[in-house]
Amino acid sequence: MLVRPSVFALILAAGAVRADSPRDVADLVKQLGDPKFATREAAQKELLKRGEGIVPELDQLAKTADAETAERIRKVRYDVVGYKDDIRRLLLDFHEKLDSTPGPVSDELHGLIAGHQPGSGDLLVSILAQPDYPLYRQALRTFVATWDAATPAQIDRYIQQVVTLKTGRHRAKFPAKVAAMISFEAQIRDGWSGWPSISGDKKFDFRTRTTRYVDGKPYDKPFQYQYPFATVGWVKVGELTEGKHTISAVMEYEFTQRGEKRKGTIRSADSALEVVADTGDDLIAPRDEAVRKYVLRSFRTRELEYEPEKQEGPLVRQPLGNPWEPQVRWNVGGDKWAGIHVPIWEVWQGIDVDLCFDVEIHDVKTGKVYPSHPICVRRGERSRGYLYPSNSPEGFAKGRDGFVAVKVVFKPSRAVALNDPAVTRYFPETITTGEMRAKVYQVIPDSRFER
Repeated sequence: MLVRPSVFALILAAGAVRADSPRDVADLVKQLGDPKFATREAAQKELLKRGEGIVPELDQLAKTADAETAERIRKVRYDVVGYKDDIRRLLLDFHEKLDSTPGPVSDELHGLIAGHQPGSGDLLVSILAQPDYPLYRQALRTFVATWDAATPAQIDRYIQQVVTLKTGRHRAKFPAKVAAMISFEAQIRDGWSGWPSISGDKKFDFRTRTTRYVDGKPYDKPFQYQYPFATVGWVKVGELTEGKHTISAVMEYEFTQRGEKRKGTIRSADSALEVVADTGDDLIAPRDEAVRKYVLRSFRTRELEYEPEKQEGPLVRQPLGNPWEPQVRWNVGGDKWAGIHVPIWEVWQGIDVDLCFDVEIHDVKTGKVYPSHPICVRRGERSRGYLYPSNSPEGFAKGRDGFVAVKVVFKPSRAVALNDPAVTRYFPETITTGEMRAKVYQVIPDSRFER
């Protein structure tokens, strides 16, 4: 038997549909003045949920509203979009420091960012997607300085915008079985200034795992690191067979923000190279006494960053409070740091030959040899750097405190020359320094070093 619904039931059903249907903006604005707090609160939440699209209608309603309703509309409009104008105004007043330390933001700006998430963070991230935007640098400093207020989604968007993974520049062809290497570089667009401080209790928990690929297959062990800017592995070309190869890398990252764990992936483009039969070293320069004298005059080592008797080098820094201040440091627990003051090398005027050296630090007393970072300075360039045990500064420092006598040996290296595609003719002779001093600090007297 067919049972027809009563007229009363149909009326109830129709009323339910009307109650559940979306209310228009004008009705919601009226409810902002309702005597019941719950009604006012629900209406405000609904208006905010609808976002910037309601602003034109709010502006129209404000024109004909009484003073009390107009003030309610103004407050809603501010929470929907108006605060962004204040953020932009405060960004204009923000002092942008050209160094690697995020500048402090005003309490007012910090409060706007923290109090209007996610809209405020979305605004900053949208600006940071446009490096040519007039307020880009100020937005960058503000985003980093208010990092703790950012949502996990905003940080993930930011990472995808600014972090890149690519192969280092390399030659198209390499001789077989020569120990050249091609690096993979993770880079963040703005370097240190685009990342939160790595010191203190508020260290951002971030991890990466980079897998390199040769011809589509994983190569060596994944490289794990805690920042998205570093050399994240190499391919040893000397281990590859003769023929054409393709290399690439994938960096997987993971971070935790405000209790939420997020994961993401950044991929490099494929890069091609060819390994060919070795027909001899065509990059090494012939020996030339005039070139040798010029190299020895222009390529120098020194114990201190500033030595008054050697002022002709334009790369020399100004005097330090402590000329033996350690440049290499590591934490030994709590707020205590150890370190080494190491000699420096410099090319203070351009040379008409490339300098490509493997570098060794020789302990004069024990005879032990410590590898240092290779050096590659292209023809005509000026440069400088530190001479320190690259594998284990802590091992070099173990069991000593104070001055250590060393000599440094610079050996011309075909592999180092091959690593830089701009090298065309590298200096062929070994250079050995006289006795120099490094200085070991088991505890640095005044530990102000956070990076």
